[in-house]
Amino acid sequence: MYKNKTISLVIPCLNEEKGIHQVLSRIPPCIDTTIVVDNGSTDQTAAIASSLGAQVISETKKGYGRAYRTGFEYCRTDIIATTDGDGTYPVELIPDMIDYLLEQEADFVSGNRFPLENEKAMPSHLVCGNKVITLILCRTFGVKIQDGLSGMWIFYRRILDQLVLKSNRWSLSQEIKIESLMHGLPFREFHIPYTPRIGMTKLGPISVGLENMAYLFWHKIQWMTNIRESTHDE
Repeated sequence: MYKNKTISLVIPCLNEEKGIHQVLSRIPPCIDTTIVVDNGSTDQTAAIASSLGAQVISETKKGYGRAYRTGFEYCRTDIIATTDGDGTYPVELIPDMIDYLLEQEADFVSGNRFPLENEKAMPSHLVCGNKVITLILCRTFGVKIQDGLSGMWIFYRRILDQLVLKSNRWSLSQEIKIESLMHGLPFREFHIPYTPRIGMTKLGPISVGLENMAYLFWHKIQWMTNIRESTHDE
């Protein structure tokens, strides 16, 4: 518990045995429940996480978004925090991000990795890709955000009732931000350091990049369709 708020930390994992130990060892004591969603790992990720006190949930349907959505279902706390299992995000800064959430009277705070403090943490082509996708996101939805693909968030669990989260893929990272912004929820970004990942990446940058861009346009169409239907019903 932190400042009278209970906190869950959700970590989606697929073969992160090299990184999950470090991530869990850095978790601040204010976290009430740590939920590791094992998304079909064939290594010792689940066993290591369990041995370190995490609640391990098995999700056999593959996908970053699917793992997160499953993890959210198990959260019963006031606040939900997220991070990856590869050691790239600063879990020790969760209390600082919660402070910012409270000070700003926000509902959602997203970690902003840019400008990178460690240029080796992200290859230049991924930095460029992130910038392009974030720009498309901002132009498509008329919002302002600096890091559209960040995977470290702090938000109140109650807002999940307002958000329509459907993505099972990497695009959930964009979807949860877009839904929060388009529903008019108080949204802020908080600058965070980003470090090189531990272990091998499972991300195919070109395919994931194209998938994320295609998703933005699909989501825009869905959003506009819902608006028209809502107007027609009235």
